[in-house]
Amino acid sequence: MAKHNLQAGRIRMVFVADVIPPELQRIVEFLNGQMDPAEVLALEVRQFVGQGQQALVPKLIGQTAAAQQAKATPTATPGRQWDEATFLEDLGGRGEPGLVGVAVNVLRWAHEAGLRIAWGSGKGRGSVYLMVDHPAGVDWTVSIWTTGGVEVHFQQLVGRSRQVSGHPFETEAQRMVLLGKLNQLPGVALDPARVALRPNFDLAVLVDPAVSRQFFEILDWVVAELRAQQPS
Repeated sequence: MAKHNLQAGRIRMVFVADVIPPELQRIVEFLNGQMDPAEVLALEVRQFVGQGQQALVPKLIGQTAAAQQAKATPTATPGRQWDEATFLEDLGGRGEPGLVGVAVNVLRWAHEAGLRIAWGSGKGRGSVYLMVDHPAGVDWTVSIWTTGGVEVHFQQLVGRSRQVSGHPFETEAQRMVLLGKLNQLPGVALDPARVALRPNFDLAVLVDPAVSRQFFEILDWVVAELRAQQPS
């Protein structure tokens, strides 16, 4: 479980001090709002002494309502286990023509490329993750959501690069190459500032067969780079 959480970026960083200054509080709240699913918190533990007694009063900082809602997990909100049939049914019910066909093509490509297909368990939206098994372990590439989005898992690639040496997307420059290739797709404009996170773009851009082919060529390159890794 710990290994899976690290690979997925599910970590919690906590600053502990007797006094948390306002500057640090603003930094913690900003980082906690931007980093997902990782959490950044501060714990202020004040000490009060009087009449021969001592009291420690803790105060948790950074867990704003917005950040908590954004990072709600399936354990807090029981979900459902998705599969191909339910995923395509829900995607088709969104009323955007062509998306089901795109998803079918993506799944067909993943099967032919020998990728592992993992279905999500979200309550309100379905997801499917395309994962690459190789001698050095497993990496995530992209995921597709029934909300009509494609998520690029730079964050997980960063996590993996800290565990193995010679990871093909270890440096920001290497990840920027991938981001640049994706941004060549018409209708895709991933923010370079999110090259260590999980930026996303609309699945609808892949309705165009030419764009879809270009996307699969990029994924073929990513898969080849990942499979070329050797165990440490």
